[in-house]
Amino acid sequence: MIRAARWAQAIREAVGQLYEYRYFQVVAPESSLLFLASAEIPRMWLDYLDKDRKIGAAWRTTGFQLSDRALTSLGLGDS
Repeated sequence: MIRAARWAQAIREAVGQLYEYRYFQVVAPESSLLFLASAEIPRMWLDYLDKDRKIGAAWRTTGFQLSDRALTSLGLGDS
C-alpha cells in the first residue's frame, strides 16, 4: 500500500526487492520485472520505472491499469 507523498520510499523498496529476487534467482535472470501499486502511479515515477529501470508497472483502478512495458511483458500489448 502506498500512502500519499511516500512514492519515493515505496518505489525504492520495491525496485530493490525486484532486483534482489532476480539476483538470488527467486525468478529467472531474464524475467521481466513488474511494480504493482495500490494507487495510480504519478507520471514521473512511471517514467523512472519504465525508462531508467526498464520495469513495467500496474496499479489498481476499478480493475488494473498497466503500463505499456507491463502489457508487452505480459504478452498483452505490442512487442
